[in-house]
Amino acid sequence: MNTDHLHYLLTVADCCSINKASEQLLLKQQYLSTLIKSLEKQFGVRIFDRNYRGVTLTADGEYLIAQLRTILPMLDQLQMPHLYPSNQHHRSDALEIHLYCIVQISSRTLSTCLQEFRLAFPKVTLTYIEEYTSNILRIVMNDPFSLGIISTVEPEEVIRETLPPELSLFFLRASKMVALASHNNPAAQKMRALSCQELIQQELLVYSDSAIENSQLYQLLSPYGQLNIKNVVQNSALFFDILRSSNYFSLGEYTIAQRENLLAIPLQEELHMHAMLVVNKQALQSLAVRTLVNLFMTNNGHPVVVFD
Repeated sequence: MNTDHLHYLLTVADCCSINKASEQLLLKQQYLSTLIKSLEKQFGVRIFDRNYRGVTLTADGEYLIAQLRTILPMLDQLQMPHLYPSNQHHRSDALEIHLYCIVQISSRTLSTCLQEFRLAFPKVTLTYIEEYTSNILRIVMNDPFSLGIISTVEPEEVIRETLPPELSLFFLRASKMVALASHNNPAAQKMRALSCQELIQQELLVYSDSAIENSQLYQLLSPYGQLNIKNVVQNSALFFDILRSSNYFSLGEYTIAQRENLLAIPLQEELHMHAMLVVNKQALQSLAVRTLVNLFMTNNGHPVVVFD
């Protein structure tokens, strides 16, 4: 039995939608639909009921998913070399690892990964550094013990074509974007949904380095016309403070809206950003770094990576 397929099944159950799961995993919807049918045949039960909103678990599906939530983490642990007795001496490795990260990443996933890593490697100094996607590839390439989380509109295969040979790439997830606004924004309070054409006409606040075209907002919305950008902020804390206390609009993940106490307004169009982990190949010689990579993978619904 392919444990990768069981991980994908869990993601479908969590998303309550084959379409949303395919977006998150960057897999074709038809592939997931076929996979579910194959697993239902293999287990001899119907796992999901399909409806116009997505999928819901049957009673048999609820039992299966509950068992998988117990079994799969145990199977993942069997593929984690740092847990084996012969590798326990690595717990005393005194390394300094740098993690460069975009501010837009989900803090819950990030916090979980870092907490698990610190328990596994208490002697490692892990420095978390906020950085722009436009800089992360260059920085990680020149920093032998480093990793970086980038966010891009480009799919994985496009990034791989231009990736420097010094780096390895691991896809984490695709995130659907929403319009962000203050709860006190009178115009935003009336909006149940928003088209991209309507959004670019609003007064926009952009988080970016000095080049506006490097921002998520610009990359996603510029195909819809000229953007009404009123303010560009390079400091993440200041960006969210201004957004909460003004009538500006911006763009981000739903989890960011929750974290920063902002309104999340659904968009009529499907806009996605792809989060990927880039790692200096020299760093992958360390068991600690390989473990950190796999913590990011498993906490984003992917199977453990087996390194050569």
